[in-house]
Amino acid sequence: PLVVGDTRAFTATVLDGAQRPLPDRVAAWNSSVPGVATIGATGLLTAVAPGTTRITASVGGRESGFDVQVRPATAQLTVTGDPTNLGGTL
Repeated sequence: PLVVGDTRAFTATVLDGAQRPLPDRVAAWNSSVPGVATIGATGLLTAVAPGTTRITASVGGRESGFDVQVRPATAQLTVTGDPTNLGGTL
């Protein structure tokens, strides 16, 4: 799963009947729940909020897709200082 704030780049390859790439065909990207993740025309996905969304790429009336799960970002705590001088209590 992705976490809020992550980005990922996706590509869609369109193939002809003989499974040869058709590089002149450009996919249109869509997110079913843009409040969870957005995806731009170039396939760059940005995780916006926790949840699940379906990402689809479509060309010429055909589409393919996948689900994306976004989790909350986790907080990190870093403690610095001299470990030999712990004169207090945490």
